[in-house]
Amino acid sequence: MRLEDGAAEGLRLLHAAGFRLIVIPNHSGVTLGHLPESALAEVEAQIKRLLQDAGAAVAEFYYCPRHPKGIMVNFVQECYCRKPRPGLIIRADREHGVALDRYWLIGDILDEIEAGQRAGCRTTLMDNGHETDSLRMP
Repeated sequence: MRLEDGAAEGLRLLHAAGFRLIVIPNHSGVTLGHLPESALAEVEAQIKRLLQDAGAAVAEFYYCPRHPKGIMVNFVQECYCRKPRPGLIIRADREHGVALDRYWLIGDILDEIEAGQRAGCRTTLMDNGHETDSLRMP
């Protein structure tokens, strides 16, 4: 895992400006059988290390391992927390007092942007090639 070019500086500046950095990934790799749920602790630790090295800190880390088309029976389901649904963003609001209309959700896929908009956040789509090719004009 690594941060995108320029991300370290941007995260450091956001942190220095008083923004709480909350990481909310979907981790469908668990239910799709690519990795055990226990591996997510190391993913979280690595993300926290990367941000710490960037001069920022993770205020919280929430994840959803479920996916409706998975193969791991315990995690095969539709749920309110899996993006594009806003469940984990709403949970962050409840637990951290995040004023959702004043905070930004930065995502690299359209499901993340939709989740942020459903929760009432301001959003921005990061262009790293995951879904933004379809948005480019010829």
